Amino acid sequence: MKRVLWWFMAVITVAMYAFNVQRHYFLCDDSYISFRYAQNLIDGHGLVFNPGEAVEGYTNFLWVLIVAAGMVLRLPPEILSSVIGIGSGLGVLGLVAWFTAKRLSWDHPLIWAAPLMLASSRTFAMWSSGGLETMFFTVLVFGAILRFLHERTQPDRFWASALLLAAATLTRPEGGLFTFILGCFFLGDVLWRKRTLQHLLAWSSLWFALVGAHFLFRYATYGAWLPNTFHAKVNGLWWSQSFEYFSLYLSDYDGIWYLWLALVPLAFHRAQKLYATSLFVVLAVVYLCYVGAIGGDRFEFRFLVCIYPLVFWLIAEGIRLLTSWEGIPEDVALGLAHIGVLAVAVVTLAGGIETEAQSHPTIASAHHMRAYANRRAREGKFLGDLVRSQKLPANTRLCVGGAGAVPYYSGLYTLDYHGLSDAEVVKSKIQRRSLIAHEHRAAPAYMAEKEIHMYDVLGRLVHKHVDGPKKALARAQDRVESLNRKEKGNLVARCRYVEERFIIYASTLTKSDHQRLFGHIDRCRTHFGEGP
Repeated sequence: MKRVLWWFMAVITVAMYAFNVQRHYFLCDDSYISFRYAQNLIDGHGLVFNPGEAVEGYTNFLWVLIVAAGMVLRLPPEILSSVIGIGSGLGVLGLVAWFTAKRLSWDHPLIWAAPLMLASSRTFAMWSSGGLETMFFTVLVFGAILRFLHERTQPDRFWASALLLAAATLTRPEGGLFTFILGCFFLGDVLWRKRTLQHLLAWSSLWFALVGAHFLFRYATYGAWLPNTFHAKVNGLWWSQSFEYFSLYLSDYDGIWYLWLALVPLAFHRAQKLYATSLFVVLAVVYLCYVGAIGGDRFEFRFLVCIYPLVFWLIAEGIRLLTSWEGIPEDVALGLAHIGVLAVAVVTLAGGIETEAQSHPTIASAHHMRAYANRRAREGKFLGDLVRSQKLPANTRLCVGGAGAVPYYSGLYTLDYHGLSDAEVVKSKIQRRSLIAHEHRAAPAYMAEKEIHMYDVLGRLVHKHVDGPKKALARAQDRVESLNRKEKGNLVARCRYVEERFIIYASTLTKSDHQRLFGHIDRCRTHFGEGP
């Protein structure tokens, strides 16, 4: 019976993960920011968004280097990033099963309990794709935590967890928070004479040497100790937004019914198992406080993924403990545990319907991110084709709100309207709290200073022929008038028709300069009697 259950749980876990990855696969528009930095690096321009402008508009240094290495080997970043992400997701599932097996046994069916619940999650599966470093960071952090626990039994072998934590920190800055917490637990071991001070110093020194070298590189390259994205995204405490973020998660996944199970092991575990349980709980709670302080994230539950292995292992362990009371026959307890695990997995899977997140105004859902990135990729490729066919000048300078796929595929100079890759825009005053990483805005005067030719004032540049330009151009003119009035700017809404597409934008150019640069492209009124 146990063997049948083992194989049933293993097969259904892998099948569930494959199903959810296929169902929720996408590439996030922000992933193209990393691709652009990587492309400029291998082209000899350095780690820059625009050649000649040293601004750190990324927070995933190691990920960018990996993508760049893949480009050197002629591996498309869209494919490479997905392969690494999906592989990292499988790695997380395997590590969770391995950790459980070390505490139970390899033939115990419940080693697949936590992996099954993870595989049932839309959030876990979708961020195995996305083109970002999310799942790669998760496998590094969780691997470091498990290695840290293993090193307590072999005090002389402390270097592996330090290396993994350094790699995690170079992948995402939150790795430093996990390192700090583990360092505190290491110090506790020293005080309780479980490990030595020399080992703690050596462990810390290895991490500081690697991460410190990156800090020195950052300052030498960009003239700043923190990435530009920090100033773009972190603008003070924002508890009200984080309340919405966490409330949406509980609503989407009905988490209130089962998340409490993560605390059960604290009450039931004995001393020899309580250390790991306490470590998992502390890591999760402190990290959630951090996420709450910064207001969560613009993207649906992305920042929660790195603690998913900890939380779902605790939930699975809580179910096992609650169904293993003394006097209950082993087969009955095992059956009850599997019923509990499958119930949580079904509830988690039901969260994949995306009812709430899909329509939330401040948190982008998987559906929204997929549709937006696909549209922007089409725009970027269209503009790139125009440049290569010499129908659009190669020195055209853009300003866009979503500075990912459009600049990557077009290859054109691009000012990020929200300042993720511009050190001046992030200095702008925030008028009101709105969307994380979208609160700073490039003023019309700054666009003029940067000689911007095309600003996607409508959030998109390329419009279909069948739509006609009239309504879109009217919206662009209204938006431009509002910006000019508020910011005392001189933007002008313009429209061009090429390759059966309308390009609608705002420009800082004078009429004569605009005619000189784009005069060879038909104005919209040539075909429909509309537009300047």
